[in-house]
Amino acid sequence: MKKRVFLPVLGLMWVLALVPTMMFSTDLSAQNEELQRRRDERNRLIEEQKQQVRDQAGEVYLRFFSAVEQNRAAHVKAMLKQGVDVESVDAYGTPALLVAARSGNNEVVEALLD
Repeated sequence: MKKRVFLPVLGLMWVLALVPTMMFSTDLSAQNEELQRRRDERNRLIEEQKQQVRDQAGEVYLRFFSAVEQNRAAHVKAMLKQGVDVESVDAYGTPALLVAARSGNNEVVEALLD
């Protein structure tokens, strides 16, 4: 008689052992979804910040090439001191030195060569 009682109890123990595992896996799934949502949000914010930096850099270089074309040597020198790359190119791939030379801006050419 003890054997008959033992087998159903053993089966019940297995079922009870699986229930917390199933509940735990459901909790993990919810946690993983939350983590993924947070990662997606973080990545979206990082991409927005990168785009803002790109936009700001584009504006700086746009002003730089405008100064090169308009022979504003003082502005060009100031921007070079602030870290604008002397070897930068415009939207067509033309280097600043070539833009200045084509425009006949000797002062700017000298500033770019210094």
